Amino acid sequence: MNKGLISSLVAAAVLVGGVGLHVSTAQASLTYPVKRDRITLDGESVSLPYGLVTNGTTYMPIWYLTDALSRVGIHNTWNGTSLQLTTPANAPVDLDGIHPGHGNMNIVINGTLVQNVSGITYVDPASGKPTTYMPIWYVMQVLNRMEIRSNWNGTNWDLWNTPIFGTEFENFVRSRASTVSVAVYDANNGQTYLFNPNLRFDTASIVKATIMANLLHQSEIHHTLLTAEEKSLMPPMIEYSNNNDASALWNLSGGATGIGQFLRVAGMDQTTPGAYGYWGLTQTSALDQVKLIRDYAYPNPLLDAQERNYGLYLMEHVVNYEDWGVSGGVPDTATVALKNGWLPIESQGWEINSIGYIVGDGRNYVVAVLTRNNPSEAYGIATIQGISRILWQEQ
Repeated sequence: MNKGLISSLVAAAVLVGGVGLHVSTAQASLTYPVKRDRITLDGESVSLPYGLVTNGTTYMPIWYLTDALSRVGIHNTWNGTSLQLTTPANAPVDLDGIHPGHGNMNIVINGTLVQNVSGITYVDPASGKPTTYMPIWYVMQVLNRMEIRSNWNGTNWDLWNTPIFGTEFENFVRSRASTVSVAVYDANNGQTYLFNPNLRFDTASIVKATIMANLLHQSEIHHTLLTAEEKSLMPPMIEYSNNNDASALWNLSGGATGIGQFLRVAGMDQTTPGAYGYWGLTQTSALDQVKLIRDYAYPNPLLDAQERNYGLYLMEHVVNYEDWGVSGGVPDTATVALKNGWLPIESQGWEINSIGYIVGDGRNYVVAVLTRNNPSEAYGIATIQGISRILWQEQ
C-alpha cells in the first residue's frame, strides 16, 4: 500500500465523508461508508487515514495501525493474515484470560495468539489500491494488554506513549507533603488504573454519595419512590454537604448495618462503615470510590437510569465554593459530577478527598483522589486539583 498519504489526497478528494466505494475484491458486492479519521500520539497528529464503517464499527487501514504501533515502541510485522507484535524487553504484558474469538485474521503478542479479528479487504482512497482494514476496537483491547492507553471517539484514535501516572504525575506527587491514593476508570478503553491502591482513608463527606446510592437502591428493589423526607434531605446533603441532613439520611439508610449491606451488594469490599453514627469515619479505598461513582455514571444492576440521573444531577450542581477537587484543570466544555470531603485528623493532618465523573472533549472517566497528611485544607485541595489537571491532560 502507498504510504504517501498526502500526495494521493488530491486524487481521492471526491471520496470524503460517507461516500462509499465499489471495489474488485473479496467484498466486491459490498459498499462501505468511508470517512476521514485521525491518529494522534501524545496529543500530536501523526496520520489522517480513511476509515470505513460497518455495523457501527470503524475499520482502519493496516499500514496506519502498524505505523502507530511502531511509534509507541511495538515492533510489528504483517503477513496478510497475522499481525505479529513484539514488545520491548521487560515491558509489561497481560496474557491472562485470553479468549481470542473467531475471525479471518489474528493478532499475536510475543508469539501468543491473543485476538482473532474479522478483517476487510477494501480500496484505500489515499492510494487507490486494495488494502486490509482491521476493527479499531479489537486493536485497542490488544493494546490494553500491553498497558498502552488509547481512546477512540468515533473520529480520533488517540494513543499515549506514557502511562496514566507518568513522570509529570510522579514528580508532582513527590513534591507534595500529602499522602495520596488515586483510582481512575477510563470508559473509553475499559481500563482501571491505580496509584497506591492499598491505602485506606476516612471518607469524610464523600460517604454522602454512598448514603444516597443506598437509598436510591432501596427504592429500586422495593419498587418505591424516595419518601418526602428523603427528597427534602438529599439535595442539601449533596449540593451543600449538609452534615445534619447526612446524619438523618444515614439513619434512614439503616445506619452502619444498612450501609454495610449496600457495600456488599455494590462489591465495595474495601470499605467499612463508621461505627456509632460517625459516618465520616467510614474507611474506604480509592478503588471502592471509583466502583461507586461508576454505578452513577454507567448502566448497572444497582441503579436504574432515573436514579443514576438524579444522583448525577445533584453532584453536578454542588455549590460554587465546594466545586473543587477532581474538577481541577477540567475545561467548562466538559461535565463534572463530584462529591468532596474534608476532615482534620490530629495525627494525620487534614484528610481531603474528591470523587467524580468527568465526560466531554473525548474524555469519559471516573476518578477518586484520596489524601491525608495535608498541613491545611487549602493545601490538600491544591494537591487534588494539581493531580486532576494532570489526569485530564493524560486522558
